[in-house]
Amino acid sequence: METVFLSLTKNDFQDLIAETVNSCLRRNANQTPTPQPDNYITRQQAADMLHITLPTLLNWTLDGKIKGYRIGRRVLYKKHEINEAVTSINVKRKGGKGQ
Repeated sequence: METVFLSLTKNDFQDLIAETVNSCLRRNANQTPTPQPDNYITRQQAADMLHITLPTLLNWTLDGKIKGYRIGRRVLYKKHEINEAVTSINVKRKGGKGQ
């Protein structure tokens, strides 16, 4: 490795760094972003996320409540679709004590 010593003023050094950083930013801005792969999870991971058994997960998949993806013999699930499948419920209280 060859060592090089430069004699630069503080302002020249700052300008050189700024020019280099801007050049890198421009080069990266011109590149198209690569799409992020979906986070696929296994059947067991999906069942664990939902706190259900594998047979229940199979039933929900067959009923269309959750979408599965077959790759060969494996069935995988998209993590964000599992999270979207969980919906909140609104409990309406009927007239009872204290109402």
